[in-house]
Order: sequence, then structure tokens, then C-alpha cells
Amino acid sequence: MDYFVIGAANFIDPSKAHAKDVPTGSSKFYWAGPGVYGGFGLVEVNSTRLTISFIDRLEQTLYHSSMVPRF
Repeated sequence: MDYFVIGAANFIDPSKAHAKDVPTGSSKFYWAGPGVYGGFGLVEVNSTRLTISFIDRLEQTLYHSSMVPRF
């Protein structure tokens, strides 16, 4: 099972106070801190794959992942 969390409806909190509560290897990407002015998630789906990208305000890809269907 894969989970992607995209978006934040509040201020950016750069704290990693609960990082030790996240199982090792389960968090692939973390992005927050001063000078971060938002971005968006781009989800692309076609008949062969699903691709999710995290894009910053300067349109740079910060992280991306692709998945193929499970048959």
C-alpha cells in the first residue's frame, strides 16, 4: 500500500519532533522550512502508469514517483 500526502492547509511547520515515530524507510520525502512558499502535487494517470510529482513554486520537481498497475 502506498500513501501520498499532498498539500497543507496551514502554516509550514519545519519541526521533525515526531520523526522517530515514523517507521524507518516509510517516509521518502520531507519538505518544509523558512523561505518555502508552497507548491503543488501533479498526478498523471494513463493506461500504463500513475505518476505523482511534487512541484515547488519555481516549477522545479522536488520528488516524483511512478507506479504500474498490479495484475
